[in-house]
Amino acid sequence: MNNTVNILLFVVVANLLVGGFVLITNPIRTQNRLFFIFLILMAFWSSMVMIVLGSPSAEKAAISIRLANGVGVALALAFHFLCFSIILEDNRVSNIFRKSWLRVILAFPMAALAMSPWTIESVVMPGSEGTQSVIPVPVYNNLINAPVQAFIILSFISTIWKSIRFLKRLEGIRRAELQFTLLGVACGVAIAFFLVLALPLLFRDMVPQQFGPFCVLPINLIIAYGIATHRIMDVPAFLQRITAYSLLAVYLTILYIVVHFSSTFFISMLGESPKLISHMLAAVIVAFSMSPMQGFLQKLSHKLFINQAVLDIREAARKSNEIFASVSTVDAILSRFVSILHSGGIDAEPLLPLLSTKQDLRLWELPSTSNNVTAPLCLPFDSPLVTHLRENHTPLSMDTVKRRRPSMELINAANVMERVGVQLAVAIVFKDTLHGLVLFGPRQSGRIYSVSEQDALQVLCNQLAVALENASLYTEVQNNKIYN
Repeated sequence: MNNTVNILLFVVVANLLVGGFVLITNPIRTQNRLFFIFLILMAFWSSMVMIVLGSPSAEKAAISIRLANGVGVALALAFHFLCFSIILEDNRVSNIFRKSWLRVILAFPMAALAMSPWTIESVVMPGSEGTQSVIPVPVYNNLINAPVQAFIILSFISTIWKSIRFLKRLEGIRRAELQFTLLGVACGVAIAFFLVLALPLLFRDMVPQQFGPFCVLPINLIIAYGIATHRIMDVPAFLQRITAYSLLAVYLTILYIVVHFSSTFFISMLGESPKLISHMLAAVIVAFSMSPMQGFLQKLSHKLFINQAVLDIREAARKSNEIFASVSTVDAILSRFVSILHSGGIDAEPLLPLLSTKQDLRLWELPSTSNNVTAPLCLPFDSPLVTHLRENHTPLSMDTVKRRRPSMELINAANVMERVGVQLAVAIVFKDTLHGLVLFGPRQSGRIYSVSEQDALQVLCNQLAVALENASLYTEVQNNKIYN
């Protein structure tokens, strides 16, 4: 029991640390603040469970159980506000309150019923006559407790159902955040079912209720990643990486056990002490097999999510090397560059390459559209967006700007991107010289530009910068030949 209480204390501290980290990343953003409140309530609920497990009397256990039930009502409401802060464009708390006024009004009497002294008739303590339980077990008044539990369960179910319905309508970072929220809930529910159904079958003396707070850790960590991380992966890439590392952990564990027991058996037959030798042998074999198996499992997990079009860094670099290796004109190079992006799954609309001139950065157009009467897009060298990319040399995403602490530099750069109507800007840099920009509009599929795709696009633009430099040198040589 003491070990369980210590582990629950760790869960409480982890919730508080994760909530504080998410709030610090951007305290102004509504999602961060609501998630912080959700984790504070979750930590309080976990601490109530911890207090119940260590209660010396039935009266003190009943008080903690009633408080935990009341916090359960608040948790259901906080989770609803968190999901709707992602779904609604106007995600102010007052607007969410107007959209959910009936749920909020019902939550107050339900919380009052949950914390009333009539909710629990008695608490059966461990060691009482006629009981084999190792934790305090409450005896509820079903007439009062049933409406409370029904409100909590139906509130979570309705929030998840509405989130799934709205998921198809959302795009970009809002869609990714809602996907990670639902993924975290799904992982928590799966672990809860494992604790409640699987563990009692394996260990008959185990009481699964005492491990309930463990379910909140995957929920909180996954949602925190989806809300607070600046360079976020999309859900398929996240699942692919988790699957690869999970398979690797299972493989290495099984390999270590097999090698350890096999070497122990054979060494003991020789009359030697097998403890140290078997552990060293197992560790060496695991170390040498980790690298090749990791690559194999990553390819295997990639096949499981093969339907998702993700621009791979290695594949993009290989294609760019093949295409940009030949000396060509600027128009031919940029045409090939755009074709690589479209074939790699970058369904951006619009997709705007801007090249550096003597006066500014000007939009490159296909020769067939160069006679357009409208003025081409151009950005001056002192534009906030151009200045930011010239100094940082890393892609700038509108989704990243919204999740960071606001600064005047980022706000001004984001205003330029919003005015142009783009979601991602990547610099074309060669030897610390800015040769141009590539601006990507919203994706037609509604997906975000994940961290792996941003890295791949930066690699492509670096290759493009080299190709443009070679093209300019080639053009200069040809002009000199013509002049001579």
